[in-house]
Amino acid sequence: MNGHRFATFCVLFDRTNSRVITGSDDYLIKIWSAQSGYLLLTLRGHAAEVTYMDISSDNTMLATASNDGIVRVWDLKTSAPVAVLPVGTIARARKMITTVSFSPSPIPQIRYLIATSLDGYTWVWKYDRDTKKFQTPPTMLNCKTFNDSKLRCSSWNSTGSQFAVAGTDLFIRVFSTIQGGPEAIKAGKRRKSYDKYKAGSEAEGSNQSTSAAQQNWGNPVLIAELDGHAGVVTSLSYSRRGNRLLSGSVDGFVRIWKDDQQSKKWISIASKCKIACCMDAKDSECMPDSTRSSDHKVADVLARPFYFILFWL
Repeated sequence: MNGHRFATFCVLFDRTNSRVITGSDDYLIKIWSAQSGYLLLTLRGHAAEVTYMDISSDNTMLATASNDGIVRVWDLKTSAPVAVLPVGTIARARKMITTVSFSPSPIPQIRYLIATSLDGYTWVWKYDRDTKKFQTPPTMLNCKTFNDSKLRCSSWNSTGSQFAVAGTDLFIRVFSTIQGGPEAIKAGKRRKSYDKYKAGSEAEGSNQSTSAAQQNWGNPVLIAELDGHAGVVTSLSYSRRGNRLLSGSVDGFVRIWKDDQQSKKWISIASKCKIACCMDAKDSECMPDSTRSSDHKVADVLARPFYFILFWL
């Protein structure tokens, strides 16, 4: 597939694996057939290099971010532009967007699109999946310790109830999207349980104008600041179950974080050995170490930066 004039740093499959999407330094997004390799569409609109892309969980929308400080959302069925979402009102003050991602939430009240930028802010847009309307202006979350702090990475958990962001100030900030929601959701009930709860609430509250499921759940709320890395945090990834968070840093270490319900604190679990020794399943040093507090636990994995990590479990 040869079609971009300059370097291409953003690539992904759509959720049906039938199309490949590429974003380039030539300001263009191209959509290709994964079977034939033929170019299907070219999307134009960005005024600078494309830095990040993501596809909604229902495979209907594509979000692209750029050095121009604007997130553009496209309809994957018609290729028409859906929304133009700047990060900030003053064009000259906009900073490069480092990540953009859709919430995987099945609940309409907490469907968000988030973007992180080099000015240390996280920008949050609530959207309606049916009408493809995005709520503006966005909610702006201050995620910096110092004036020059920059955000580098972000990740959603599998249900869209939490997301985490991190960057150059070494902190990992975890936000909840369900703090203002019904108690059944905050208690960790599954979707089936939530549906039963919603039906019961509507039956009991027939005299009320709105049910709990129809109410505004508020904006995302900061629930934790995790401190443990000694270098810039470059990558985050939630586990498939959404109950653990993996972080990688230029300090050469990785950490696995978990919210311990008994102590009400975030703790990290790590391995003492390097990856090279973990190739030998008989090596006793590869066994997980005991759990410690987030102030003392460090994973000795490789003495080199971690830029991309994935959590498969």
